[in-house]
Amino acid sequence: MVELQEREELLASLKGYLEELKESGVEELPVGTGPLPAAAVSPVAAGAAPLGAAAPAAAPSAAPAAVVSPADSPAPSTAATASLPHEAPAPSPVATIQTFGNPSARLFFVIAGGGFEGASGALLAKIVAAMGFAPEQVLLASLDRDISPSDAALRKAVTSKIAEVAPEAVVALGEKAAQLILESAAPISRLRGRLVKVGGVSVMATLHPFELLADEALKREVWNEMKKVMAHLTRTVTPS
Repeated sequence: MVELQEREELLASLKGYLEELKESGVEELPVGTGPLPAAAVSPVAAGAAPLGAAAPAAAPSAAPAAVVSPADSPAPSTAATASLPHEAPAPSPVATIQTFGNPSARLFFVIAGGGFEGASGALLAKIVAAMGFAPEQVLLASLDRDISPSDAALRKAVTSKIAEVAPEAVVALGEKAAQLILESAAPISRLRGRLVKVGGVSVMATLHPFELLADEALKREVWNEMKKVMAHLTRTVTPS
């Protein structure tokens, strides 16, 4: 009884299968033991589409990865540590020039060290007064005490200042000032005592006031040199 029922179910299934083939346009089945063509094979999986039915649309493929152009790519980080600037070498010390008095004076003094300050400055003020001038009537250029007489830049600065003021005479007080203005390495003993033209201006080299404080006998020599300067100033006075 069971076998009969199974045969009926098999026949019914076969009949349904043949009807499906007929509806799909298959008029005859190939004879042989080879495999049936793919179109004649009935889907066995549950829920499969019948033969002849339109194939389901293919699932859309995944969107292609976006192509990033170089222009859209993020700029490389600029947070890299910048190299520290090289430390500039320290500039060479430059000797300074300080001027005191009348910028258009007839008489111009140049000295290495303090001007009218201290004991030597007081003595210089007495010399200026003895020459017939008040300290504010002359021009005094005070240079650094440790200047180098061979300093070309400083020499140019001093001579430029002399040319700017255009005095009738310049008195170089001390060896360093004399060597600087006269551009000479000779000792003060060979430079002093005579008027020398420098850039059209008469220059008298003499001793530094502090040397007169150490040896008062030198005051007479210096005074004789100042009298030569005074005589030169008298000769350069324009008659009224």
